[in-house]
Amino acid sequence: DLRSDKREGRLITPVFLLIMLSTFAYFVSVGSLIPILPRYVEGPLDGGNAAVGVAIGAFAITAVLLRPIAGRVSDERGRRILIVSGGVLVGLTTLGLVVVDTLAPLIVLRVLTGIGEAFFYVGAASTINDLAPDHRRGEALSLFSLSLYAGLAVGPVLGELVLEGTNSFGTVWVVSAVSALVSGVACIRVPDTRLEEAPNGGDGNGTERAA
Repeated sequence: DLRSDKREGRLITPVFLLIMLSTFAYFVSVGSLIPILPRYVEGPLDGGNAAVGVAIGAFAITAVLLRPIAGRVSDERGRRILIVSGGVLVGLTTLGLVVVDTLAPLIVLRVLTGIGEAFFYVGAASTINDLAPDHRRGEALSLFSLSLYAGLAVGPVLGELVLEGTNSFGTVWVVSAVSALVSGVACIRVPDTRLEEAPNGGDGNGTERAA
């Protein structure tokens, strides 16, 4: 029982480990594109530095703008729907790169990937916060960050190895997509971890000034 684990101060539970592994798989997917996508834009798509910047920035800007909305959805609908839909959306849009041969559709796909990023990250981070006993939240977020940065460390190496071994950008997209899909599908059965009511008497409306 999630609530009894939290009351008893247990942090490392099966659900906690599942979210960490899912987060690792997700950021392996994201990380694998970091060194490869710019080369694809400059090479097969014949784009310049500005095109590379737009392709990378479209993902990041969309993710930043959508995260506040994702947070509200997470509070209203639950964390699981964001983790699953975010991972699946990132996987499908990354897989879509296989058929992209011009810059415009690539940017569209990167915008959609940014939406998936906002959903997955907010859902996963919120779940970790929900699961952690109050006096171990800092520890929980530290462990969560390990899975995130481990994924970002492994991902670029994986992307380079796949490209070097196959000489195929398409294979990199497929490997990255599979990793993202696994991160979402693995959490289909994650239980609802939301608090039953807003802490400190809050009503959940608006933005907390202290925050």
